[in-house]
Amino acid sequence: MKETVLGLNKDMKFYFCPEYVNMQKGIDSLCGFIRSNLMRDPFSNEVFIFMGRNKKQIKILRWDEDKFILYTVKLYNKKRFTPQYDPRKNNYYLEWEQICSLLLSI
Repeated sequence: MKETVLGLNKDMKFYFCPEYVNMQKGIDSLCGFIRSNLMRDPFSNEVFIFMGRNKKQIKILRWDEDKFILYTVKLYNKKRFTPQYDPRKNNYYLEWEQICSLLLSI
């Protein structure tokens, strides 16, 4: 298993947005979505993953010390995945292996 992918690593916490998101949204709109829909802080060290309706494009947003980094990844021939819902935390949490599988076709 790789240690880093796109500057992401296994020590980060990954949260998947269960709702489809308009892939035209930018950083500001996604931050508002994180606050209102995921009830999380976009300025945390957490990584947020959004998927478009067609499931062929994802956006990954993270805060890095003094700036936001937004990755846009176009998926081709990828199988679908279903992240696990954690009722205690009221969110979808992704493990590092799931991120690698999604981005690297492992």
